[in-house]
Amino acid sequence: KSIYAYCLEQIENEGFSKRFWYRFFRSGFSDCREPGETLSVELAMNALVPVLLASMYNTDDRMRDTILKGIESVSVPEYRLSRRFYNRHGVDKNNPLRRKWVNQQGILYIYERFCSQDLADLCPLCNSKEDR
Repeated sequence: KSIYAYCLEQIENEGFSKRFWYRFFRSGFSDCREPGETLSVELAMNALVPVLLASMYNTDDRMRDTILKGIESVSVPEYRLSRRFYNRHGVDKNNPLRRKWVNQQGILYIYERFCSQDLADLCPLCNSKEDR
């Protein structure tokens, strides 16, 4: 059984329990406070997505589509940074894309590469013609 299949099985059986975090993320403390649901999803996605994407190249098209749909369907509450980004760009607060994990990761990437380094003039979104 692959490590990915094993992790998914553990998540299904234990959820994101304290025992899961202790075993897989090696916090080292059996009495550690377990993270909230949103942070649990975030940590799991950041740990599993690279494995999923790497395994896509060794699978058939049907499995690849299943993996991509699974990644694209994960929702989390908005990060404060992405909320400000969406508001600045006029994205409706009821738009379901605001809660997609993939979109939030894209916004964090853009922020880290451009906005947080005073490179907003080079940002592909902040410097678009519509915003001028």
